[in-house]
Amino acid sequence: MALALSLPDSMPRDLIVGVTYVVVVFSIIVQGLTIGPLVKKLGLSTGEDAADSGH
Repeated sequence: MALALSLPDSMPRDLIVGVTYVVVVFSIIVQGLTIGPLVKKLGLSTGEDAADSGH
């Protein structure tokens, strides 16, 4: 993000900054939505989850 913001005005800075924002937001949303199912599928849990499920 910092690299995109530091580009000179002679380059298509607005386009690059916009695309960078989209990539960052997309990656955060995808990671946030997939971490729960991944943890469940791998059978990983914290002590709190194990206590709730009776294991």
